[in-house]
Amino acid sequence: MLFKKIIIFIILGVTLVYSCKKKEKAPDNFLKKYDTKEIIGFWKVIPSEKETYVLFEEDGNAKLFLDNIPRQIFLYSDANGLRFFYNDNEETPFAYFLFTEKKENIWTGLFENHLIRIEKILTKKKSVLE
Repeated sequence: MLFKKIIIFIILGVTLVYSCKKKEKAPDNFLKKYDTKEIIGFWKVIPSEKETYVLFEEDGNAKLFLDNIPRQIFLYSDANGLRFFYNDNEETPFAYFLFTEKKENIWTGLFENHLIRIEKILTKKKSVLE
């Protein structure tokens, strides 16, 4: 009888430990590096006082062009959207775009506390083979 109680106690203990560890996964708003494959290319910020563009590169990096002067920016996503940071160690993003607001070539979001949109600059192909 004592042996059965010990076995049941061990099984309950292992189950409890396993279920607690399983719940320790990252929360939905956990930031992770964003893969830019879906949005590669130049996007124009509209409206903006100066010529402003965002370049999403194939290698996952991004640059902000302000009057043709490039600046490296850092992209992190959470469950709801994409955050833009000037420095990799910042806590507050300068821009935030919700995934639900992204259309094929237009994406609405907040940019330095202003509601804006970015529009993808489409380049015409020289031939059908490109």
